[in-house]
Amino acid sequence: MKYQEDLAAISNCPPTNGVSKNTTAYRFVFNPVNSDSFIPPGKQNPARLQQNNTQHKQCSLLALSMFKSCIDAENHFDLLKKKIPNIGKLIGEHLAEGNVMATDGIQTKPNSKGHFDFFEGVNADLPSQFKIIKQM
Repeated sequence: MKYQEDLAAISNCPPTNGVSKNTTAYRFVFNPVNSDSFIPPGKQNPARLQQNNTQHKQCSLLALSMFKSCIDAENHFDLLKKKIPNIGKLIGEHLAEGNVMATDGIQTKPNSKGHFDFFEGVNADLPSQFKIIKQM
């Protein structure tokens, strides 16, 4: 797994109930799509790992946020934008669709809002698998 050393320092990370499977996923990205769009929040800002004292939250900060549908992603972006008006500058102002393969990593079960954590494997090439479908 990418960031294996960081993941290993947290109990049950990635979660043991995570799965590897082929999935169509949606993620906020920058234009053009490149590796900058696929950095977990805990690696972008390591101080956030220290601020979130539960292991579950710390683990989630080392994953990529993805959504099971375009609508779920759009709804989440709208909520974030109300809290953080410049959110697009932090996470990207575009929505991309991609096909995540079982060999790319481990994903958690989507929550009631369609969000899931994706823990990227070392050989994954996610930027090549995601294409922008919409500007947010």
